[in-house]
Amino acid sequence: MLPIITCTYNAPDRCGDNEQVYAIHDYSVDKSDYQDVKIKAKDNEFYLKLYPNPSNGNVTIEYNLTQSEEVEVTLHDNFGKPVYILKNKTPHEAGVYKITLSGVELPNGIYYCTLKTENSQKTEKWVMMR
Repeated sequence: MLPIITCTYNAPDRCGDNEQVYAIHDYSVDKSDYQDVKIKAKDNEFYLKLYPNPSNGNVTIEYNLTQSEEVEVTLHDNFGKPVYILKNKTPHEAGVYKITLSGVELPNGIYYCTLKTENSQKTEKWVMMR
């Protein structure tokens, strides 16, 4: 059974009438076993990677958990302000997960993706180019 993921976004502060709302039109979560995925990481290595990078609004966030844990994935801007937060409500089992985001509406720029678990944290740079 796949973990349940919720997705929320943070719109930037209002500046007159120029409020922007960022949205993800669609996302999916898949879990793979190591036998099904060819990766360079060792079976017991906690990792995070994003591809394609740079992206045009569709991106896959892939990560490996070495034990069952709750997970929070945050996309934040170059100033550290979160723009998307993906958080599960149940522990993930150990294994490789892929979250595929489609139709991410963000301005061109540099963003960071942070994967937080109960015991570890990783951050990777992500470039949005349309």
